[in-house]
Amino acid sequence: MRGVTWRPADGGPAESVRVPTSTERGKLAERHAALAVAARGAGGTDAEMRKLGQAVAEILDGFLRSRSISTAEKQVIIAGYVKDLSPLPAWAVARACERVRKGAVAELNLAFAPTSPQLYQLAMNEIEPLRDEQRAIAGVLALVQCRPPENIKPMAPPAGPVVTWAEMQRAQDEQRAKAVLDRVEAQKRERLALIAAQWPGEPPTIAGVPVSRELAEQMGVTRENDIDRQDRAQV
Repeated sequence: MRGVTWRPADGGPAESVRVPTSTERGKLAERHAALAVAARGAGGTDAEMRKLGQAVAEILDGFLRSRSISTAEKQVIIAGYVKDLSPLPAWAVARACERVRKGAVAELNLAFAPTSPQLYQLAMNEIEPLRDEQRAIAGVLALVQCRPPENIKPMAPPAGPVVTWAEMQRAQDEQRAKAVLDRVEAQKRERLALIAAQWPGEPPTIAGVPVSRELAEQMGVTRENDIDRQDRAQV
């Protein structure tokens, strides 16, 4: 959403000549909620913790295999990593481990196993784009309509119809917003068609939003543990 935006000198909330409509706010709020779920730490569910533990075990297996330590000692080491990384979502840790496995992290010396702080930072890099989008959406949702200038008397209305600059700007902003919403709706229809093809019947959802099979696998969501589906069944 484009428009003229500023923050008042008195420190109040940011103001704009163009604020989201109620429909736009609803769509933005849905997206914000979905991003929050995606960025949620693995410590929230057993399934996520198992997925995180598997990713850590796979990346450490090659390094620990060369050391003369018992299976119990290996499990203790892996458990320590899992505890350190549990505040992060399992999919982000898995992506970080995959980058290390492929040698895509130039700053790491692969002669040694990556430490949990190193994996933590790599996983945070995966999450940061989601949080940037969350912050941007939150900023738009916090906008308020601009206040009229103080101590200025309105001018006498001119004779005949006149289109003001503000009206022209508003019309342009509305056209741009409609184009964006149309594009979002088209992408949503394509996405729902893809999801429908992947999930015969009703697909699992996250925060009420149907998810693709790839995202469901990343998030550890199945039809059996679909919290949204269980909530609807109880209503």
